[in-house]
Amino acid sequence: MQLTLETTFPVEPDALFAVCASREGFVGHFPFPVRWHAGPSSWRDDDVIDFSFRMFGLWSRYVARITHFVPGKTFTDEMQTGIYRRCRHTHRFEAHPDGTRLVDIVDFTLGYGAAIDRTIGLPLLRRTFRDRHALLRRLLDRGAIPC
Repeated sequence: MQLTLETTFPVEPDALFAVCASREGFVGHFPFPVRWHAGPSSWRDDDVIDFSFRMFGLWSRYVARITHFVPGKTFTDEMQTGIYRRCRHTHRFEAHPDGTRLVDIVDFTLGYGAAIDRTIGLPLLRRTFRDRHALLRRLLDRGAIPC
């Protein structure tokens, strides 16, 4: 199953990229409480990020490897351990007349069939990424992302 969500932000691609490809930025726009276990402060190819997040009152571990990284343009993380059977998240940062278009593409399966992915996984991911984009906008409004 795939989810694609696009939002345009009034900031340069490199600035938005730097926030999204960092531990501090990730924690700042992740819509659930996070416990960071391991991983660098800024990400590159082949880095591993390891954290837990609390959703619906339960803590879940999530370990992902950065499998593709082009500074200022795109990066992909692939889940190694987590609640999905498979999850691959590509972040694209596209120059736009109004700043930067952030495109999140998530290919995933919970592993219980297409009906479960469509009725449970997709709505949950859609809400999660809408919340993430809204939190990014709040970071921008507070000046946490340099224009």
